[in-house]
Amino acid sequence: MDAMADNCNGKQQLHIAMLPWLAFGHLIPFLELAKLMAAKGHKITFISTPKNIQRLPPIPQTLKPFLTFLQIRLPKLQNLPENAESTKDLPFDKVKFLKIASDGLRQPITDFLKTSSPDWIVYDFFTRANETFGVDEAETVSDTYRLAAAIHGCDAVVIRTSYDFEPDWLKLLNELYRKPVIPAGLLPAEEAAAGEDASWPETKGWLDKHEKGSVVYIAFGTETKPSQYELTQLALGLELCGLPFYWVLIDQRGSTDDVAIDLPRGFEERTRGLGWCVGVGTSVQDCES
Repeated sequence: MDAMADNCNGKQQLHIAMLPWLAFGHLIPFLELAKLMAAKGHKITFISTPKNIQRLPPIPQTLKPFLTFLQIRLPKLQNLPENAESTKDLPFDKVKFLKIASDGLRQPITDFLKTSSPDWIVYDFFTRANETFGVDEAETVSDTYRLAAAIHGCDAVVIRTSYDFEPDWLKLLNELYRKPVIPAGLLPAEEAAAGEDASWPETKGWLDKHEKGSVVYIAFGTETKPSQYELTQLALGLELCGLPFYWVLIDQRGSTDDVAIDLPRGFEERTRGLGWCVGVGTSVQDCES
C-alpha cells in the first residue's frame, strides 16, 4: 500500500488489473474504482467478457490512455445459453453454470498475469475459485466458500463503503480478517453517465417536481426478479401508501427466462402521475405518462 501512496504524490505509476464478477452490480462499481485510479495516473487493465465490456458506459476521453479493456471469452458450456455472459442474462437457476464457465477462465487469466505482471490484482470471489476448484467440483461449491477463499488468499480487502457510513463494521472486519480493510467510498456512477441515457431528462424533470426526500425509490439490484406474489404485494402496497415512487423492476432475467410476471390489473392507470415503474427486462413500461 506504500507504493500506492507514493503514486498519489506523483512518484510511481502502478499497473492494476481488475477482474470483477460477471454481474453488473460488480462490474459498474469496479469500473468507477478503475476510473478513480486511472485519474491518479495508474495503468488499469479491466478484464471481462466481450459482451459485458460492450455494455459498460463509455469512459472519459482523458482516461483512455490509462485504462485498457481486456476481453476474455467464456468457455462454452452445455447448460449455459449462448451469449449469456452476466447474471442479468440468466434466470436464477442457471447462474451456477455461469460460475462454472468463469472457473474455466483460469488459463487465459494466468497467461495474462505471466506476461503483464501487474502490481495489484483487484478481484471478486470467483477469481479465487479458479485456483481452488476443478470444473466438476464448481457446481457444488457455495458462494460463501468462494468468498471465504478469496478473502483468505488476498493481501488486503477493498470494500465499497466509507468510515463515515460504517465505522464500526470496518473496524470489526479489520479484526476478523487480520489484514488491511480499505474503504473505497460508495462509488456512485457519474452524473454524466446518466445524462447519456435518452430517458434521463424526462426522469430528472419528474424528480425535480418533488421535494427532496419525498420520493420512494425501489430497486433490489440486477439479480432480483420478484415472484408474481411479491410483485403484486409490493405494487398494491405502493398504491395504498399514496407516496410518489420510482420503481426499477427486473421482470425478465435473460432471453431464456420465460416465467412472466405482470403488474396488477389497472395499476398503471391508478398510479398515473404518482410514480414511475421502469422495466429493466422487456415488458413493463413506465407508469407515468
